[in-house]
Order: sequence, then C-alpha cells, then structure tokens
Amino acid sequence: MKGGIAVLLAALSAMRELRLTPALPVVMVFNSEEEVGSPISRALIEEEGRRSRYALVLEPAVAPDGSLKTFRKGVGNFRLRVTGRPAHAGADHALGISAVHELAHQILRLHALTDYEAGVTVNVGVIQGGTRSNVVAEEAQAEVDVRVPSLALADEIVARVSRLEPVTPGAVVTVEGGLNRPPMERTPAIVELYRRAQALAAELGFAVNEGGTGGASDGNFVAALGTPVLDGLGAVGVGGHALDERVVIEQLPLRAALLVRILQTFA
Repeated sequence: MKGGIAVLLAALSAMRELRLTPALPVVMVFNSEEEVGSPISRALIEEEGRRSRYALVLEPAVAPDGSLKTFRKGVGNFRLRVTGRPAHAGADHALGISAVHELAHQILRLHALTDYEAGVTVNVGVIQGGTRSNVVAEEAQAEVDVRVPSLALADEIVARVSRLEPVTPGAVVTVEGGLNRPPMERTPAIVELYRRAQALAAELGFAVNEGGTGGASDGNFVAALGTPVLDGLGAVGVGGHALDERVVIEQLPLRAALLVRILQTFA
C-alpha cells in the first residue's frame, strides 16, 4: 500500500512540475482502516464514489506479472456461536451437550459450501471452545470468512450460512455477521477502463494485462454503486501479507507514468 501511495504522489508531483492538467478534478482518499473492513470510512468512500465518473484504486497489481484488476470477490465475515450444556466429562458425560462437538459438525457444513468452480470459498479460520478437558464444553465459537464472485451467489451463500441449524439435540447455534464488501463484478464499463489503460501503457512502451483476485478492496464499495473502477494500479510485487512481501522498485516509475496518462486522458 505504501508503494501505491508513492506512485500516486509521484504522478501528481510530475503533473504539477510539467504543468499537465488532469481531464477531470481529482479527489484522493487515503484510508488506514481498509484491512479491518473500512467500518468508519465506507460512508465517505461511497459518497465520493457516487460523485465520481470513475475510480482508480492504487492497490497492488496482480502478482507477479502486474496485471490490472477488473474483478474482485466480495467478502463476508461471520461469527458462529454454539451453546451446549456443561457436565463432568467422567461422572456425568451423558448429561452434557458438547458445544465443541456441535461446532465440529457446523465446520464441516460450512467448508462443504466451498465451490472452486463457482468461485466460492468458505473458511473457518479461528475456533475457540470449552474450559477444561474434564468438562463437557458449554460454549464454542468460530470466525468464518466467505468469498463470492457475484451478488447473486453472495445472497445465496449468506442465506445458507445464516440458516445453520444444530445437529446435536439440545445445542443452540446462532450466527452473526454478513457481507462486508460486495463483489466488484467485471462489467463492460470496467473492461473499457482497462482497455484504455492497456493502450496507454503500450504507448509508454510496456504491456499490462487483465486479472482479478479473491481479495477485496475499497473499490468493491464504489463498483457496487455502478461507478466503474480500475484496480491494481499500484505497486508490482509478490508475497502480499507474507513475511517476504516486496515490490519491484523498477516498476514504480512505469506505474506512475501510466497513472499520469490516465489522469490526463480519462474523462
């Protein structure tokens, strides 16, 4: 993300020094809470999105080739809570209702919703439950990540997760959460932005391809409003969110030059 900010500031600085005029007024939004879902900034982002002809997102490019992003999956976040009945694991095991046991059933149900061909993934990433090994667990919970490529599939998967029913008699299952970011679907208007950017890159002497990702960005919010979004205009690199995350420094000037040409010509 720092690389994307550097690209933006370098492009605007170059335009000022060279006295180049953007085709449209430019509004910049810098968001420090994107990774946690943009709970406070979402309203501002959507407000600016409604006012805009299009949006440019300086998130990293698709790794490793630097493709621009014309689609992104939507993201759902859920918390699954299970309540059972505690009992002594040795003396009164039969009297207990294990929340951990019930949670295990629900995890299998949730993971069964993953459909790679449809582009749907469901991941139970964090689980907690019980108090001691000699007590039948009264409570357990899990945090669930859902990724969907379209609003139609989002509605279906969100409904299925929200309707989970207990398998174990006497257990209680509750589900909290929902869709955090809508999908950024590949629309003709978004593809048109990409093709125009591709042509500008060719004029500058390098190629950019088209791609997408299962990750989401604040561009998802804007695209859902019907405003075209071109994403992945930031740094080229590999290892996002990993210990070896890095950018290709030599690519930064090229991305800045492309951004200058986009701002000059996209009206």
